[in-house]
Amino acid sequence: MIAHRLAPAPPLLPKDHIVGKALHLTTVFGVIMAIWVTTAVIPQAAAGASTTSAVHFSTLPPGSALPSDATCAGLVRRSPSEPRPDNAVANATVPPPGSFTLAPLNDQNGYDNRTPALEARVTGNFTGTTDEIIQWASCKWGFDEDEVRAIAATESWWHQSQVGDVTTNAALCPPGTTVPCPRSFGIHQVMWSSDPVGTYPWSQVSTAFNLDASLMVHRTCFEGYMTWLRDIGYTSYAAGDEWGCVGQWYSGNWYDSGAKSYISTVQGYMATKPWTQASFADASTTAAPGTPTACPCLRYDFEDGTTQGWYTAWGPVSVASTTSPVHTGSRALAMTLSPNGADWPAVQVSSPPGLSSGMPVTYWVYQPAGSTLSSVQPYVADLDWNDVFSPPAVLAAGWNQVTWVVPAVDGIKGIGLELNDDSGWNGRLALDSVSW
Repeated sequence: MIAHRLAPAPPLLPKDHIVGKALHLTTVFGVIMAIWVTTAVIPQAAAGASTTSAVHFSTLPPGSALPSDATCAGLVRRSPSEPRPDNAVANATVPPPGSFTLAPLNDQNGYDNRTPALEARVTGNFTGTTDEIIQWASCKWGFDEDEVRAIAATESWWHQSQVGDVTTNAALCPPGTTVPCPRSFGIHQVMWSSDPVGTYPWSQVSTAFNLDASLMVHRTCFEGYMTWLRDIGYTSYAAGDEWGCVGQWYSGNWYDSGAKSYISTVQGYMATKPWTQASFADASTTAAPGTPTACPCLRYDFEDGTTQGWYTAWGPVSVASTTSPVHTGSRALAMTLSPNGADWPAVQVSSPPGLSSGMPVTYWVYQPAGSTLSSVQPYVADLDWNDVFSPPAVLAAGWNQVTWVVPAVDGIKGIGLELNDDSGWNGRLALDSVSW
């Protein structure tokens, strides 16, 4: 396997700034800590009100008065359905008052001085099913609930036990952990060392706190309070850019390539709403994504008519939804090559949910008769955008199953497929039924 193609480094942030995080999921257990399991303090009227509420929580514009914990608890649409029973303990865990302190974000470290008032709202004071907690946090921070669900699907497939950003650098590990250690935790993958520092360990052990902390950061961005973004050259950053803030949560920057790919993935899940499909629960009742006993699971089927976040990584190849050929269903991803001589273009996707080193990944790749393509080569991009390649696979005419194992890497930014076109062949391949 070969590591190459280091992407340009993002703009340097001010000293001690680490904002935003990339999705690079794995599952690591064994972090030992004391936790409290308690019940949120919710007004007595909430139970009756919430059973009949038909409110869909939508995005409130910058400057809006945000609802309280109790108000949102009373508006949640209660349901006994739980697609993620493995979240049960984390869903019932609320940080006791005074058990955490968030580092203040103000004009001394690149934020508007109104930001600490948002930080002070973070409590994690709600219990319920996973979807009820998503509703509560969406209401509290004034964001569309389906957007929050889609971010959770992108980050963890709704599993609070998910961890990511695994590193072998002990200096980057959370307190009390040893290498290899995760740095991001939970349903929205809150990075312990990102602003605001102070979310760990509650970001790992409490679903409500994880979403509370995540959406506080999203609201800080949405209000225009991340003044450091303009300070480092992102002059287009302004209040009210909801999708820009979604991308910033992933990449730490403003509409860079990683952010755009992440935005596309989240928007794809908002459109298809996988959490409304029976398979969303059925595939996860016994284990989280990444656990061999529960999967392989279909991750990209392209049935929604989009590229589902796949894009041109480099070279003369374009991607688009197609209805022919398809491996299963009615759609696949067309990969059209147009080189002027020998070339090695690639397609990839960022934020592959639930993927970690050591897991087998399957691509179904179509090659038409008469193609002179040399081979295809799967790869994974690590946290620094170093691409680590698996051995090449020579395709036959028709559909080919290409299975590879994710090598040991320091976190995962994305996965892809290089198309080794030594002869300069022009034509169209297809990708479908990507699973792990």
